[in-house]
Amino acid sequence: MSTQVTGTWNIDRSAASLVSIAKGALVAAATDNVQAIAIIACEKFGNTLAMCDSTINIIQANVVPPPTAPMLRFLKSYVGFPEHDSASQLSQSHAGLRFLCLAAALITSMEIHVAKEALHAMLKSTTKDSDFLPSPRLLRDLLRALEPRCAASGFTDLTLRWYSRLCSQVGMIPAVQPGDPSLAGAFPDPDGIRDLIDAFRQLERIGEATVTRIIIKSRGCTAWVASFTEWCLGRPPAVFTHDGRKILDQDHHDVCIIHYPPGDLRDRSAAFKVEVDHSVRAFEEMVIENTITSNHTVSMRWRGMPSIDQYGKWLLQHNGLDVGNSRRAFEQLIPYALDQVISKLRFSSYCPFDRDRELAPWYWEEFERDSIANQPEPECINDLRTHPIPTTEEILPLLRRLTGMTNVQTNVQQKPLREVRLIDELPLVVHHLRELQKSCGCSTCPNVLSSEDPVLQYCKREAFLNKIVVVLADILALSLFVFPDDLRIRIPVRHHQNERHPFAEAIFSILKSGQRLIVKHHDLLDWALALVGHDVSNELKADKWAASSGMGQAVWPAIFDTLCPTKSWFLSLKFCRGVFQHKGELYTMVEALANDGEVDIEESQNPVIEFQNRFPNLRAEWRVQVSDDILKVGLGLSSSRGQLKYATVSPARALANLSSALMAESCSHSSDEALERPNPFVTYGHPIDPGKLIRCESYRVGYVGVVAVSDMDDLRFLSLACGDRYSSVVIRKHACFSCCLRICRNTSYPILIL
Repeated sequence: MSTQVTGTWNIDRSAASLVSIAKGALVAAATDNVQAIAIIACEKFGNTLAMCDSTINIIQANVVPPPTAPMLRFLKSYVGFPEHDSASQLSQSHAGLRFLCLAAALITSMEIHVAKEALHAMLKSTTKDSDFLPSPRLLRDLLRALEPRCAASGFTDLTLRWYSRLCSQVGMIPAVQPGDPSLAGAFPDPDGIRDLIDAFRQLERIGEATVTRIIIKSRGCTAWVASFTEWCLGRPPAVFTHDGRKILDQDHHDVCIIHYPPGDLRDRSAAFKVEVDHSVRAFEEMVIENTITSNHTVSMRWRGMPSIDQYGKWLLQHNGLDVGNSRRAFEQLIPYALDQVISKLRFSSYCPFDRDRELAPWYWEEFERDSIANQPEPECINDLRTHPIPTTEEILPLLRRLTGMTNVQTNVQQKPLREVRLIDELPLVVHHLRELQKSCGCSTCPNVLSSEDPVLQYCKREAFLNKIVVVLADILALSLFVFPDDLRIRIPVRHHQNERHPFAEAIFSILKSGQRLIVKHHDLLDWALALVGHDVSNELKADKWAASSGMGQAVWPAIFDTLCPTKSWFLSLKFCRGVFQHKGELYTMVEALANDGEVDIEESQNPVIEFQNRFPNLRAEWRVQVSDDILKVGLGLSSSRGQLKYATVSPARALANLSSALMAESCSHSSDEALERPNPFVTYGHPIDPGKLIRCESYRVGYVGVVAVSDMDDLRFLSLACGDRYSSVVIRKHACFSCCLRICRNTSYPILIL
């Protein structure tokens, strides 16, 4: 147990400055709903921390400055951080900045409930008066308030760089069970971190000091300890193996880490020890004990927030796709696999309308049984489908960035996939799978090494394909984000451990069979949002998600800013650092709002013959409501005379219907060409009525319902939000009227939005 200490760096303060600090702490506490005593105690504790100038500069650059707060028109809110929050208050002093450096390392390494225990142990060892010691609960609230800002600190990047360096040393970090990400950032228990901080304090003490060297014995957490040492002291430690081999030698030997083999990672006892030397000893004396005699354990419940570049390196390294045969097979298959998945993945069923039946029974029957993906489709339908993701060519820059494959090309420049039907027919992939089969002990890969109980053995061949699935799913999900340069990824990724996630299952099936497969658009969104640390699966399944903020990153659909339906990349996501601020309050969840209401727009009895906007005085408007701790947002109609009290429809439903829609972008005719004569089998409808799919009282079997909102993108988007999910809709962009109706007839889609 370390002795109680006071601030090593003595900073004289006047009575006026103390009053100012207390006032600032009270304002920050009120802003973040935390206790002022926690802010003051942690700032005072910062005086005792050994923290280098380079790390303080990182915090001042990445954590302290509030990002530019954009105004979200659809939400009538700003995105950013409050001006006078706890992080801003702590950044006003050098001691507070030192504490923010420590908090950033803890927050981006472990869950908040673990970080608060580590912080409490450190505060307890340095606080004389227990009356001024914040409780773990108060520290938890403060760390939770600091978390959104500290997620961008970059400490995880440093940890993963150390992990990569150590992995490159033969035998330094052994292979782990497939899918187990724990070794990358395993860290000591709270008491172990306290001892480490205390040792750094003694080493960097200004004035009289007798410490010559710190010796850290680590088993299973060397990467984190090395990165934390460099984070605090500004210089990397020297790393040796337990038998004296130099792994990473440095000019400064004042901090030496002795790495012990992890062995059985389930045995977490005696895994970490800190020794402070007050005399110069030979290295042989430091390693004379071949064990770690300490009760400090190592926690494997690690988490992090790396940049997208560092995440890509970790993703391949963690899945064993960075070296050897697996790397060569991966480089050959990934462009083919990406192109195959994009071409075969469907986000809606083809549901042709049976014109001999009423609309509602047909719709619900099709919706319930979710039509088979491989049923016959009209030839024109592929060119008309909307796509939530970019094209293969548009995804290539992200693929190169995430994998480091700078020369990767699409299969257009390579051997066409029609000659190589499946990726496991590629030469390097065939060779690698054969090598895996030789050492596989599962029941489907019989060989001389087969296990006595093969049922309990996972298949190495399938494990390799599952790793490819994870990489492909990440690439497709990350492709949704607009300009993802500053994006941070939450690892371990929750869905990486779930092979039965619908999005992963669909990709796996496509790679194995080459057949088309359907996945819901919300499953793709779920994977993308999980990557950035948002747990909104339930809201997505219920079509309630409209926007969310988590781990300091706010995300919303870009189409909500424009209300302009597009054929490609309609599910693109925008993001910004911060949380949603509406009328002075902070929110992390925005749900889609829908309220049924009466519609009293008179129907037109005029014959349908040309494009027109029958509602020139109407505009779609966003409606925002506050409900407990969440915001709700929906779409309604307004006129030149003000808001109309019609129904409010869900923007999430518009995304669902857009995923199943067909879009007529252009044709060979003039875009404003009218019909030669009135069409008796077409009838006008109005743009809003959530109770009706076609929104016209006089709809009859065999008719096409036309929503005449020509050239009004906002009314088109609002019309998509009516009815129920996955309606069969044709959207006109610049094609002529006749071609749009021909599409409706050929595909049996009964709704046309002009």
